Amino acid sequence: ELETELCVKNADFAPYAGLYIKTAPQTKTLKFDSCKNIPQCNNIHECGGIKNFNLRNMDYGHKILRLPETVSDIYLENCRNFSQNIDFSNLPNLWRVVLDNSDFQGVDNIYFPQGGKIGLLSLNNIAHFPENFDLSAFGSVGYLSADGSFFARNRMLPEKVSTIVVNRYRNSSRILDFSSVTEAKEVRFVLSNLEYLQQIKFPEKVERIVFEECVGLPEKLDLNIPGLENVTFSYDGTKNAVENISLSIGAGQTVAFVGPSGGGKSTLA
Repeated sequence: ELETELCVKNADFAPYAGLYIKTAPQTKTLKFDSCKNIPQCNNIHECGGIKNFNLRNMDYGHKILRLPETVSDIYLENCRNFSQNIDFSNLPNLWRVVLDNSDFQGVDNIYFPQGGKIGLLSLNNIAHFPENFDLSAFGSVGYLSADGSFFARNRMLPEKVSTIVVNRYRNSSRILDFSSVTEAKEVRFVLSNLEYLQQIKFPEKVERIVFEECVGLPEKLDLNIPGLENVTFSYDGTKNAVENISLSIGAGQTVAFVGPSGGGKSTLA
């Protein structure tokens, strides 16, 4: 059977006191786009075949959001007015979460499965992010993309994040802390202004650090990398300043970097 999509777009539910949704077994995507006056729907969690749930351009009217356990991909984009708590902890197969451009004013927390693995988490351009939001509940995240205002609060992150992308960092905080992550393949800054930063605390193990179209580059930062293991570093995302460097310096040791101009001495220092 072909997988199908149920999409409700530009609908006004004002005449309806409630909403009951029944989907066919082959329906894998449920989407609401630009709808008004959506009533409380008490049975979305009973739509057992749904894998992809999408809300776009929506005022959710402080309704409780309950999703079926089969959902793996969630998109809440350009949405607002959710209930006090958003609970995804009943979704064992959760793999992709995109919350971009949404306003979470009045939301105390967003709950995720404890110890779960997630492939993509996108948290860009979010207003009123819940203060209690804690990503350390995840066992690992493959690709974490968020804007500077999220990272500026130095929130706890999962121990393992394959790729961390910091978009448009513009904050005046002095320290940016990724040290709760023990292992990462890449940390990438994109279109960011780092001139106020004095220190970046990188994960204990990181393979690649990239600054792409950034200003205030890290010659004047204390990068505070405890040790280097197969690290590649680029200022522009195209040409590597250092490549596959492994280095460990013990406490009290004095080390001199010697080499020709442009060889990466300042980058390592």
